[in-house]
Amino acid sequence: MGERRLIPSLPSVCYRVARAGHSRTAAEALSGFGGLVIDGRWHSVGRPIVYASANPSLCFIERVAHGDEWLHQTHHDRVLLTLALPRLSFAAVTASDLDADEPRWRDGDNPFCRRLGDEWLRRQVTCALLVPSAVVPQDTNLLFNPAHPDFRALVALNANLVSQPVTVDPRLGSIVSLGAAAAASR
Repeated sequence: MGERRLIPSLPSVCYRVARAGHSRTAAEALSGFGGLVIDGRWHSVGRPIVYASANPSLCFIERVAHGDEWLHQTHHDRVLLTLALPRLSFAAVTASDLDADEPRWRDGDNPFCRRLGDEWLRRQVTCALLVPSAVVPQDTNLLFNPAHPDFRALVALNANLVSQPVTVDPRLGSIVSLGAAAAASR
């Protein structure tokens, strides 16, 4: 019997950590502005994109993975947004797919994922792209293309954003500090 493959599906909700000051309205929180000013794993700078995760804990793990950012920025202004998802066009890429095409896709400096995401954004075939987390490949991140026509339905459905202040257990900061110190000593 061959390997059984799960077909990803679009969840009914997803989560995003954002600055409260940039999340006063759904249009603002989902503008994709961050993609214009900084590269991400799945896009090059200058391309609006919205990153989210399938669950709140993955949002935090993704932030902790960027330990230098987490440690050197004030996070009193961060909120966890819960986004309801309408029926949207989507595509999915699995960790197995990526491993087959580029075994080092999880490396931070590997441009493979960025090229894949840039091409997805440019083509505008789907509004959402489900991708594995590089930190926890068994878990799913969601990318949204603000330039896609379906994206307006996502913003409209979330007109009344559900947000909670981000509170981080201080032990996570200790773990990130230890990791940063170990990396610096190498």
